[in-house]
Amino acid sequence: EIKLPGKCPEEFKVLLEFLQPATGRLQKISDENVDLLLRWCDEYCIESLYGECIEYIKVQPPSVQRVVQAYGAGLHDHAEKYIDDQLLKNDEADWSSC
Repeated sequence: EIKLPGKCPEEFKVLLEFLQPATGRLQKISDENVDLLLRWCDEYCIESLYGECIEYIKVQPPSVQRVVQAYGAGLHDHAEKYIDDQLLKNDEADWSSC
C-alpha cells in the first residue's frame, strides 16, 4: 500500500490511468484534467506527461482559464500573447479567475 498524505485519491487515479502501460495511450488530456496533471507531474517529475500538458495548453483557444494555466505552467510569453492578441481585442470582461 502506498500512502500519499494530503493527496486526493481521485486525482491520483486520473494520473495513474495515464501512467499504466495498457491504458496510458488511450487517455486524453482535457480541460477537466490538465490542471491536476500539471500539478502531479511537476511534483513527481513526470516530464513526458508534463510536456504533453504544456502542448495541450498551447493549442487550446484563448480564454482567461488558459491564461491562468499558462502562467501557472511558466508559459508567461504564451499567456501574454493570449492576453494581447485575443482577450483584450475581444473585450474579455470577466477576469475573476485571475
